[in-house]
Amino acid sequence: MNYNTKMNFTFESLKTSRKSVINLRKLYLEHLNGKKDKDCENGKNDDIDMIIEECINEFEKSVLDNLNMARAISYVWKLAKYEVKDERIAKAMLRLDEIMGIDLINSDKYLNEIKEKEENININDEKYIEAQKLLEERKNAKENREYDKADILRDKISNLGFVVIDEKQGSRIERKEN
Repeated sequence: MNYNTKMNFTFESLKTSRKSVINLRKLYLEHLNGKKDKDCENGKNDDIDMIIEECINEFEKSVLDNLNMARAISYVWKLAKYEVKDERIAKAMLRLDEIMGIDLINSDKYLNEIKEKEENININDEKYIEAQKLLEERKNAKENREYDKADILRDKISNLGFVVIDEKQGSRIERKEN
């Protein structure tokens, strides 16, 4: 897709784009906070340098190819999703962001603002408070290896309009999309 291609705006595509930018910010911060991985000593170091060079070159070629931003952004995602978290990748993402204009360097600020807004919305929401209580019960059930109970609690949370997201750091809830 280039600048000559007609775009079809929908609120659904806007919502998807918002989620993508949030995910890109999170991945950028993971790379920024990632140290040079121990695997880097065993050949991964060269791999990271090669992937960075490839992605920057292909990004620039795509932009010069009649502003083919869809293809260009695919190389940003290739960097962002790279399994080894390394600050060099974060620096490369910032370089590409000079063209994209997402303002990745201020990702912490934007993600904290989003979190604060969600917390302010949720503080007086009875369903959210109930879902949080159920999430804590579910955590205890999983710790006690009561997986059937944990599944039932997940369903109850779902019935309140939330989805449970299990992550390395623990579980959290998000509102279901309408």
